[in-house]
Amino acid sequence: MNNDKPLKSETPILGTDQTILDFWQWGFSKILTNNLRGIFAEFLIGTALGCLNQLRVEWDAYDLVYKGMKIEVKSSAYIQA
Repeated sequence: MNNDKPLKSETPILGTDQTILDFWQWGFSKILTNNLRGIFAEFLIGTALGCLNQLRVEWDAYDLVYKGMKIEVKSSAYIQA
């Protein structure tokens, strides 16, 4: 498996009748949780800056790279899960 490219949502999970989208919806659709809220914030900022050209690296020293600048994204919430 090539780890440099994200799986497509319709990619089947071998040995099941499920897809990657089914897994994402089951495990990662509640974005008000502390860990997913931060990842969602990174995604929103990366989308706004147009710098989602590489996969996210968990526990990296920074979250995004924009025009050579390393960006650390932080988030907080009034409402939490």
